[in-house]
Amino acid sequence: MTYVVWDDWEFEQEIWFKYDGYKNIVFQLYSTIDVKVLPSQSISSDSTGSDACISQIKAWLHGCQHGHSLCNNTLATSAWKPTRLLKVEKDGKGVRLCHGADIPATKQYASLSHRWGTNKFFCLTKDTIGKVQKGISSFDLTKTFQDAISLVSRLGIEHIWIDSLCILQDSSDDWDREAAAMSDVYLNATINIAATAAIDGREGLFNDRDSLETGPFQVHVDWQGNWYGGPKRPYRGWYYLALTQAFDIDVRNAPLNTRGWVFQERTLSTRILHFSKQQIYWECMQLTSNEAFPEGFLQNDQWITSIGPRTFWSSDKIQNICQKPSQTTIEISRSGSIAGKLMTRSNPESKEKKEYDQWRRYVADYTKCSLTKPKDKLIAIGGIASALAPWLKDENIVGCWRGSIFEDLLWKRAFRTDTLDSKAAPLEYRAPSWSWASVDGAVEYDSFSSDSFEPIQYHCTLVEVAVLRSASGVVGGIGDEFIRIRGPLRVTAIETLGSFDVNSRLWGLSISWDSSNHGHALSQPHRRFTIMTCQGAIHTQESEIFMLPILNAPDTLTEMDKMRGILLIRTQGVKGQFFRVGHFETDDPKVQKAVLESRVPAPDKFVEAVNEDGTCIIRIL
Repeated sequence: MTYVVWDDWEFEQEIWFKYDGYKNIVFQLYSTIDVKVLPSQSISSDSTGSDACISQIKAWLHGCQHGHSLCNNTLATSAWKPTRLLKVEKDGKGVRLCHGADIPATKQYASLSHRWGTNKFFCLTKDTIGKVQKGISSFDLTKTFQDAISLVSRLGIEHIWIDSLCILQDSSDDWDREAAAMSDVYLNATINIAATAAIDGREGLFNDRDSLETGPFQVHVDWQGNWYGGPKRPYRGWYYLALTQAFDIDVRNAPLNTRGWVFQERTLSTRILHFSKQQIYWECMQLTSNEAFPEGFLQNDQWITSIGPRTFWSSDKIQNICQKPSQTTIEISRSGSIAGKLMTRSNPESKEKKEYDQWRRYVADYTKCSLTKPKDKLIAIGGIASALAPWLKDENIVGCWRGSIFEDLLWKRAFRTDTLDSKAAPLEYRAPSWSWASVDGAVEYDSFSSDSFEPIQYHCTLVEVAVLRSASGVVGGIGDEFIRIRGPLRVTAIETLGSFDVNSRLWGLSISWDSSNHGHALSQPHRRFTIMTCQGAIHTQESEIFMLPILNAPDTLTEMDKMRGILLIRTQGVKGQFFRVGHFETDDPKVQKAVLESRVPAPDKFVEAVNEDGTCIIRIL
């Protein structure tokens, strides 16, 4: 057991207890005199489905609906209803399918986030819809559905939306239509119930627990402590003992929140109830809490979650939309899809870098989640894109925004969580190679919202975009979706790190390959490599790589000017067409100068056109 002590701006004294076991579990002591938020005196109930828990949920909901100005100033409207809802019987033991259009505008509904799992369970189909419309017993449903139906009944909410019971599971047309409205379903729900701890429907919402393990605890301390070798000082008196990692353990890393579809459900919901193994957590725009700390956590909880209602809905930008929709909204198609060719538009200097950066952070977090069907990769985050479109006054193009298209092209594989060798390129086409959705596994972005006064210098301009999409995903195939770009394309060749001539190489480039298909020729594909500029004849070979610098921007950490770009290979048989295969970056001024001033542009036979300034026009599929 190790002890660490320091002074904090919010609390006079904090003492950390760190248990060095299988996992590092950190407890923190807060002086009972100085805390600004009082924890619950005790948790006496032995189940998260107890009457005491229901009373706490009602208190949270009432306080939010009547006391939280941010939570009641969203784009949600009680008048909007999903196509279908389940009417809950008064005893909470049955449901009946009804049409949302027939439900009065004043009636509220709840939504449910859950893991489907691998076990088969009762779903809505063309064969079962008649039965569900007449009414079915909740005992015909999974344990999670039973608990959710019972919960909304006890809360006084008459309707609930459950995906597998409100969407026809054997109708692609119905699924396409309802998938397009998914953002509205969670946005307009009074509350989203999350089966956070359940692996599948057999486990349910409610869990038995030992209330003594939940805390918080009051302990008496009489100890001499110090902070990393500083002077010792006495710590005496009564303290609250709290597990600082409770939210991480019970919510962020819980089974439900590893599921890709749940990412947007949690992001778009304005209020969420998380049912963990030990206690219930509440999330809304103004409060993140649990049963142990019903009025908010003792520590500053802004850092607790990077997604959820607090992050999405409390933005000043989106609050302005909520207050003045007529001045900021644009017409968005009901499906939120983009079909056909998008017309030419040159790239503007982005005025909303922080907002676009937030989207890229969503993408990075989302791609860490798993999807049962990889083809759903764009659809399962499409609701967030549809909700953000009025905010950004922009259109989303297969996971990238037109207004920040060049920044959005600069994704790279997150090798901290995925090994390159285990991630070959997907066999089934789902997105063009320049979109992050074209690869499996996690991706990451640099931030482009630096406080530096240095503007972003773009090396490319956008000539044309073409995509073919529907609400259910891909319509076109390889070659049907592309971007046409004008930029300083350079021919390079990558060689293995064997014998080499230092003088013939450009050092200081950091390379990230999109898949093992492209990195196999290198001896150590995860490390930093060099690219040799071809000064002689151009040879058509497998290792031939084309470098396209996209932009220069200050690094948010070092403030050094960094060049970032993408690596390409030619397609077979068609002039001017390329696939993306990787990402590169460098903060070495000599390397940047060599790349930009190189007078060895791609030959005419490789590109659509070569301009007098050395730039080329190419199409990236």
